[in-house]
Amino acid sequence: MRFVLLRYDYLTQHPTIEALDKSRPHAIVLIEVNRLQFAIPLRTNLTHKHGLKTVKNGGLDYSKALLIFDQSDISRDIKLKSSEEFRAINEREAKIVKDFTKYVNRYVAARRKPDANIINREYLYSTLVNYHAHLGI
Repeated sequence: MRFVLLRYDYLTQHPTIEALDKSRPHAIVLIEVNRLQFAIPLRTNLTHKHGLKTVKNGGLDYSKALLIFDQSDISRDIKLKSSEEFRAINEREAKIVKDFTKYVNRYVAARRKPDANIINREYLYSTLVNYHAHLGI
């Protein structure tokens, strides 16, 4: 998996996305789903089940995934400070791809149906709402 920093001004360039703190850079993992490239942020305190827990309370937060429109949205490659977290993510790459793909596809299906119960219970705070045109909704 590729670990990178999101370009510092990505969130100010996309002001409708209310996902992450706009005052600091964010470490992300890049993943491709349905021919779209997503940036999944690494969080130090993942408090819900919509992601992958790694070390202590940290993990990948699927609910705050951002769509990468262009490679210029990425600042640079990074090395994680914690080798334990690096291993926890790299060793589960197939699981991450499978789980995040399921997360995205379930959202698309719930929006198309529409299924308000699934949307309100599982995707209430999801950033996927910002990408309906790209997701074919």
